[in-house]
Amino acid sequence: MRPIVTKEYDHSWNLFDRHLYPGGSWRIHMLRKLVGDESFWAAINDYLTTHHKGLVETEDFKRALERNSGRNLAKFFDQVIILFLFYFLFLF
Repeated sequence: MRPIVTKEYDHSWNLFDRHLYPGGSWRIHMLRKLVGDESFWAAINDYLTTHHKGLVETEDFKRALERNSGRNLAKFFDQVIILFLFYFLFLF
């Protein structure tokens, strides 16, 4: 297994494999639950508006979420997105 965000790929197919889509979607769901629906969708709108037709990196998405939620998400991104450490969020 590998992290969602990495700059090392053995083959271009690694960009679109079974690991990326289910793993990425689960992490997006975790983020939405962590910051709340209103902040999450405001961040998505902000991110898309700010970077329309531009180049982006993961940090740009993180900044939009932080700006709209008022939360520091560095630990979440480091542990769950970048370093690939697993932990469970129980948000009911």
